[in-house]
Amino acid sequence: MKQFVSLLSKQHYQMSSQTGKNLIEELIAQNKLSKQDLIDYLQQDSANQSEIQPILSNKPQNKFFSSNELRVQGTKMLNLIGDIYDNLDQIPVYPNIKLYDLKSQISEEPPQEGSSFDEILEETKNKFVPAITHWQHPKFFAYFPSSISHPTILADMFASTFHSPAFTWNASPAHTELEYVVVDWIAKMLDLPPQYQLKNSGGGAISVSTSDSYHLAAHAAKLRKINQMKLDPLSPEILKFSSYVFEHTFNTVEKALRIKDINYIRNIPVYFDEQKKNFIPDMAKLEAQIEEDVKNGLHPFFISATYGTTPTCANDPFDQIIALSKKYGMWLNLDCAYAGTTWVCPEYRSLRPDNLLNEVDSLQINFAKLGMVGNVGTLTYVQDKKTFTSAFKKDQGFEITKNAYSGSGDAVDAKDWMIGFGRRWNALKFYYNLKAFGVKGYQEHIRSKSQLAKRFQEYIEKSDRFELFSENLYTLVTFKLKTFKENQNQNDINKKLKELLDKNTLEGYVTPSNIAGIYFFRFVVCNPNTTEQHVDEFWQYLNKCTDQLIREYQ
Repeated sequence: MKQFVSLLSKQHYQMSSQTGKNLIEELIAQNKLSKQDLIDYLQQDSANQSEIQPILSNKPQNKFFSSNELRVQGTKMLNLIGDIYDNLDQIPVYPNIKLYDLKSQISEEPPQEGSSFDEILEETKNKFVPAITHWQHPKFFAYFPSSISHPTILADMFASTFHSPAFTWNASPAHTELEYVVVDWIAKMLDLPPQYQLKNSGGGAISVSTSDSYHLAAHAAKLRKINQMKLDPLSPEILKFSSYVFEHTFNTVEKALRIKDINYIRNIPVYFDEQKKNFIPDMAKLEAQIEEDVKNGLHPFFISATYGTTPTCANDPFDQIIALSKKYGMWLNLDCAYAGTTWVCPEYRSLRPDNLLNEVDSLQINFAKLGMVGNVGTLTYVQDKKTFTSAFKKDQGFEITKNAYSGSGDAVDAKDWMIGFGRRWNALKFYYNLKAFGVKGYQEHIRSKSQLAKRFQEYIEKSDRFELFSENLYTLVTFKLKTFKENQNQNDINKKLKELLDKNTLEGYVTPSNIAGIYFFRFVVCNPNTTEQHVDEFWQYLNKCTDQLIREYQ
């Protein structure tokens, strides 16, 4: 029977456009197979049926969607992905290419005729893979986590296959209701206050990105202020709205405010607090700036605080910010995109100020980072979903936007949580991961990666060459090389060390940052497959490059 399966497989690859029924009949006509052979084989075991079912299907195959081709080529694609992933250790993290190396390999004109999928796969392997910066590499220690899991890949496959714009419940009940489920699950697993569940006053939704979520918050905040002041939409007073961010706030918050035509965006400087061992905003300057703005006829409407800043994982002074937001009637947004996921662990949740989440209007938590769902993975939560969704809701009277369940219970249409109209089935990725790993699996993942970061931090602390830059939390370690000669510029020698490190990213890849004019390195444990060995090997490589740098200065 193995010969029979082998024969069928060979014929299937060669004649995949032919239906299974015709293929079987041809084999029988050529005396290569008897009907009794086929019957006997199928009756032996149910596993045989699943093995041969793609070939036996008598459903006509469409050129633009062939289930038989999907099975065959999908297997090849999964094998290619698996092979690359299993051998990432042998591939540099950062590609050894120059600008437009990839573009020069591809025709400037679109193809007039289609190609075989085998040819497309070869292009993928030989052209695209060498041009990837491998964020899933176990020695990728740069930027911030952007990890995935195998359930994420499988969920994406299913979601893409049964695609729907899902703008209302009617457009796809599964898309809509599964999102209700996962955002409430996550609110519970992170111990958010009960108002953040959809059955209550607030709730959450999956946003296109964290940066897009900032834009949504700024839009809702602006509309709320207009309504509170009872302004005409064309009132010139709207041009006097002022907003407040900090030097270490993620820069796309400012971008979101510019998109909303906010002319007065105040960026408050930060300073290093010796007690906290991290950077905090100059609150005296913030309060003075707000007072001056009000005196000059401006209207403060928005302020964004951060729990776990991107450069150094710092926390802003929330009590003072909350007090100012209340005093001046500002919308308070909380960016906890990175650190929010750690709240799944009780020991990290205990670091969160008790009343913080009861005082903010909106917050972002990005499961594309430590949550392993990849992009899209940002959750936007709000305390008052009626105010928030009213900023995006518009009944145009079109039949396709009507939904008998809109506004009933916790049913909120996806289109009312965003600027766009439709969305992908992103909730499936969250569901697959939560079902596959559970709360305990997420706790294990975050704790183990935090321990690896702690291991690297201990190397830095014991070294006489390096020094920690700020207090380190979760999976981030900030550090810099000490000067080793008189009158050295510390920023310059760290930049030169970065140049040496980048010559061989097979050994690891880190990225620098700059705050308050200080250049430093950010070492981030990003991926599920990173082990102690990967951390240790990068530490050895870091010291090897430092040896070379010191020799060059002698």
